[in-house]
Amino acid sequence: MTEIFSGVTSSPLWLVILLMALVYLVIVGGLRAFLRPALVGNLDPLNITFLLFTGPAIIGLLLTPFLIDSASQSYFLILLFMCVWFLIIRVAGKPKKIGLSDKMDADFQVTLLFFTMLIIIANVIVNMIIPGKIPLLTEGGSASRFDSTQNSRLLTWLSMGTAPIAGLIYAVTQNTRVRRFALIAVILAIGEGLLFASKGSILTIVFILLNSLFIAGVRNDRERYRKLRRALISSIVIVALIVPFYLSFILARGGTAAVVELTVRFLGGFDQLIYASQFDLLRPAGFDSLMKVNIFDYQLMPFVKALSSIKYEYSSVGQYVIEAATGTYIEGPFTLPNSNLILEAILTSGKYLGFVFFILELSGFYWCRRVVLRRSITPLSLVLVQAVVLAPTGLFYSGQEWVTETILMFFTVIAAIVLSKLWKVILWALRMGPTSGAELPTTI
Repeated sequence: MTEIFSGVTSSPLWLVILLMALVYLVIVGGLRAFLRPALVGNLDPLNITFLLFTGPAIIGLLLTPFLIDSASQSYFLILLFMCVWFLIIRVAGKPKKIGLSDKMDADFQVTLLFFTMLIIIANVIVNMIIPGKIPLLTEGGSASRFDSTQNSRLLTWLSMGTAPIAGLIYAVTQNTRVRRFALIAVILAIGEGLLFASKGSILTIVFILLNSLFIAGVRNDRERYRKLRRALISSIVIVALIVPFYLSFILARGGTAAVVELTVRFLGGFDQLIYASQFDLLRPAGFDSLMKVNIFDYQLMPFVKALSSIKYEYSSVGQYVIEAATGTYIEGPFTLPNSNLILEAILTSGKYLGFVFFILELSGFYWCRRVVLRRSITPLSLVLVQAVVLAPTGLFYSGQEWVTETILMFFTVIAAIVLSKLWKVILWALRMGPTSGAELPTTI
């Protein structure tokens, strides 16, 4: 991907900045104006994600034909699917009245946070410290991340599914005591991400505060909003100072090279789509599945592989794309192009049936977002708040990852509900004694 965009980065810096700013204003500004009826204010995670990640990635995708001097049939097919995505977001819109008030019991929230913290600590100890594979401290840095997921795959899965919970509780809770506890969990989660040498972990606190500002804004909680705004400004300044050093460290490159790679990462955010269009990989997909698997098997593949003896020819879209483009089949842990619902739909179901699944899945996703936005937050709806409100492009960016993480988070929340109720029963038994006639507590 770096080679594709080398023509942009080799021009005079001032010219590149000026041209990219103009392109950004025209393309991203125009699309944002189109999507405005679906946005719940400027701090809507959908708006933030679009401005910071989706917008630059769209620019990179649109620039690709000019940089490689060709545009394939697959490229125009991808653009068609993306236009449908924007249309679905616009049609789904937002509810007239926004809810999102906290209707969760404090004991449940504390139990969920405690459970999350145990998973974080266990994952760091078992997968990083014991085998001596801490990516942040190894020579490979970011490239060695997958080595620290092998000692316990179960903990890797649980960590992946519970990673957003600390920031989620911090953003949505209206209990001051729970919020303080959530802050400790947030610090642990950020620490885990930094040890894992994740490029995005350095920005975690900024997005947690942005999500918290969004929730405080829709609740009209002005005092919390003012405090969060001050914290956000301070965090942005600190993160901006640290980012160049952190990226240089985990990428094992100089500051300038790290900045160039970060720029390329933003422009190449749809790298999997760029590869597919550059090599025209989607052209032969009529009604046939190129990966020899249907979309539902693919999106549930991690669970099917863990619970059965079924063998799949390809474990990910990225693995297929690399082999189809270069002829090289890559096995084992490796950084592959990011997945995407467009590729998942077409490569598993063909262009025509894949188009139907693409529309159905995204329509259900953004309809669910609309419903969740207008309701209060309960223990069971908490998962959907994260999955469709605070991660509003999760399904589009990777259906398999979104499905996996949502299911894992759902079972984590169910476990926290059960544990919190058991804890209440135990406390009741200890306080009331065996001869008391008091009724058992039933609330969550």
